[in-house]
Amino acid sequence: MNLRHLATLLLAIGLLLSALGCSKKEDAKPASPSGSYKFDGVLKQCVIKCAVSTVRSSTYYYDELTVTLTPISQPTSGGQSIELHYYKSPGGPSADYQLAVLLYTDDANSSSKVYTIDRTTLQEATGSYAGTFAGSAVYIGYTPLGPHTITEGVFADVRP
Repeated sequence: MNLRHLATLLLAIGLLLSALGCSKKEDAKPASPSGSYKFDGVLKQCVIKCAVSTVRSSTYYYDELTVTLTPISQPTSGGQSIELHYYKSPGGPSADYQLAVLLYTDDANSSSKVYTIDRTTLQEATGSYAGTFAGSAVYIGYTPLGPHTITEGVFADVRP
């Protein structure tokens, strides 16, 4: 191959690569929900579900945002999950949501444990929620539920 043909071939390849670089890219897919937490120091990667509802009873009337984190890797003896229950006045802005309940459920032991909330954040952007959480086991009556801890809890891109 002579030098002229080689130069023409390189020019053609360069133009082709340049054209491919300028082609229209498809819009990126929305990020999928992600989340994790540490239970007694053990990291749990999770599948996340989210629901929004308005609760009405003769005594209560509020909006509720529930975020459920279920570990991807589950013990064969039964599943575990964490539910975060956020409440606000009905019709109020999303910024008004406050974490009221952090509930850990262990199906293997048929038990649910409420945790004191040590730390929490919640952000809303274009209908998607993200937040952090942590908690410590509490007593019910005189029965200790601990000394378990939930730390480094995080979720992102969660949509109802």
